[in-house]
Parts: sequence; structure tokens; C-alpha cells
Amino acid sequence: MKKLFQSLFGKEEPVRVAGKSGDVKPGFRELNWGDGVKPGFEAVDQDGDDKFYKRLTENLHFMGRPVSEIVYWYWQGKFRAVAVKMPGPMSEAVHKTLMLRYGQPAQPNPAVLTFVWSFGDTDAEATSVMLRKPNASGQDAMIIISSKAIEARRKQESAR
Repeated sequence: MKKLFQSLFGKEEPVRVAGKSGDVKPGFRELNWGDGVKPGFEAVDQDGDDKFYKRLTENLHFMGRPVSEIVYWYWQGKFRAVAVKMPGPMSEAVHKTLMLRYGQPAQPNPAVLTFVWSFGDTDAEATSVMLRKPNASGQDAMIIISSKAIEARRKQESAR
């Protein structure tokens, strides 16, 4: 599971794009960035300070469409990101919806189908939405992540 998130912590500068903030909240569903693990979550993987959870009674729908899997990433005991895995046709619909709501995304590498929208003016609320098509598992993934966590994790990785 870590591989899905790992490439976010490279040495390159974080992508920042101006976008319409609309209804982007700092977190996912009822969770806010920095929350601890809530009851009803089960650990599915761990690597050092990285812990990955699934909700025992997860609603496997996102934006009104069925998804394959939702995995929550906690780093140093705090909620930092969520990955929503979905089949290709679903990600096309999500991509179109995100573009309508939030405008044109950044595409850091034109050769890689990763699209990024970033929102929030304060560290606590800074959120990035990344749509990756396809990922290593053969499914597409949308990652909603705390921008502050990306920057802190990059600093930690570069100090090693």
C-alpha cells in the first residue's frame, strides 16, 4: 500500500495550482487532517510511522459511483491522506467532474497521467487532490492528501 503514496514524497517541489476551492474540505468525509484513528477502522499495513487502515463498514461509493477500495493513510498517528481506487471508466467520470468543479489541473509530467488540484490557504486546510491513471495495480486511484503532510514527509525523506 505504501507504494501508492510513496511517490508523493520525492525531492521535487510540491505542485501548487490555483483552483476554485468549491466544496473541498480539509480531509475526507467526516475525518479532518490530523485526526487520530477513530473506532471502526482496521489496520491493513504498516511500515515504520506509516499505517494504513480500512473502515470496517466502508461506503464503497464516491461521487455517487461505486469504487473498488478506500484506504486511509496515517503518518505519526495522524490522518494524512486517503486513496480511492476505482476502475478506469469511473476515473474518467471523476476526472470530468473534478475539472468542472475545480478547473484545469496541473499535470507535472505530461508523459504520466497524474492530474493535481491544490486548495487551501492555511497549512491546516491545504489539500491536494491527485488523480492517477492507471496505477501499478491496474486500477486508477484518486489520492486526497494534506499538502502540509506532503511537505513534512518530503523534508523527512530528504534528511535520510
